[in-house]
Amino acid sequence: MAMLRLPKHIKAKIGQSPGFLIPTSEHSSGKINIYQFLFNGKGVQKFTWNKPSEMVEPAASEICWIAIQGLTDTKTLTDIGDRFQMDSLIIEDIANTFQRSKLQVDNDSLFVVMQMFYIEDADPGIRHEQVSFYRHRNYLISFHEQNFALFHPVLRRQEVNQTRLQKGGSEYLLYALLDMIVDHYFAVFEFFGQQFDHLDEQITGRLEPGFLDKIYTLRKNFHFFHKHISPLLDLWHDLLSLEGSLLKKSTKQYLRDVQDHIRKQHDLLVFYREMIMNMIDTVYTLQNQRTNEVMKILAMVSTIFIPLTFLAGVYGMNFSNMPEMKWPWFYPYAFWGLVLTIPVLLLYMFHRKKWL
Repeated sequence: MAMLRLPKHIKAKIGQSPGFLIPTSEHSSGKINIYQFLFNGKGVQKFTWNKPSEMVEPAASEICWIAIQGLTDTKTLTDIGDRFQMDSLIIEDIANTFQRSKLQVDNDSLFVVMQMFYIEDADPGIRHEQVSFYRHRNYLISFHEQNFALFHPVLRRQEVNQTRLQKGGSEYLLYALLDMIVDHYFAVFEFFGQQFDHLDEQITGRLEPGFLDKIYTLRKNFHFFHKHISPLLDLWHDLLSLEGSLLKKSTKQYLRDVQDHIRKQHDLLVFYREMIMNMIDTVYTLQNQRTNEVMKILAMVSTIFIPLTFLAGVYGMNFSNMPEMKWPWFYPYAFWGLVLTIPVLLLYMFHRKKWL
């Protein structure tokens, strides 16, 4: 399982003015790709641009989706912000890819940040990147660190049927993209579940070296996942609280359905977190139990050899006045009889007490 990323480049932001851009994405290659889609109810016009200045203006009846892939070119990000009159703090949040999932409302525009987790088919494992959305009137701008292709199903769906899109506008498109992100979380939960089942099967057998390291790595990745999706309940509450032109009633109906999915995922977060802690407790309990079994065997062996050591010590001393030493059959019968009888009696006692 791929190790999930932790924040870097934070030190460079210390002392800088608000809105100062320091890209933190580790996915982008440095080049930004700009994709523009115009939905007019009958079809989709697709464009690919190198610069924000090349983008075309949509008609008043068209819905415009602009997808930005790559977040390391600060000049291009600044140019996009200037063209669409986006606040510099919003551009900073887009470039800083370790944001907490959140919603920001500014007059008639919405800004949403979410952390996307998904399973890579080619190399099975959890991948993570930040996706940001800026919605203003008939515009929706999405910012992707690397994998814009994950949202192609939404685009293909709108190519087939734009009825709901034309009715709901750019906010319906925002809903569709957010729903895609939340749906990917279920695949991640399934992946974690498979990992838990695999480790749980190994617990009952002989634990291989490094087993606890696997559990701790899994716990670290799960806590990272937990940290980023646990704020979604608050985000959706704030989103559904919007009134007026910011969010239509028809779109809220769809968002409530996504909210139900998020609640299920929140329950899974609690369940899996308890499962991890129970798994760690079980491993420590089994290790202690196996250690106690070893100590019990060693204690029984010591108990058997204590009287034998005593006999060897007594009759190994060089005393001359030991009458039994002069008996003809003392050594083969009396001495070895004791040496053999004592362990047999002790083993019988251990068996009766079910210690063996």
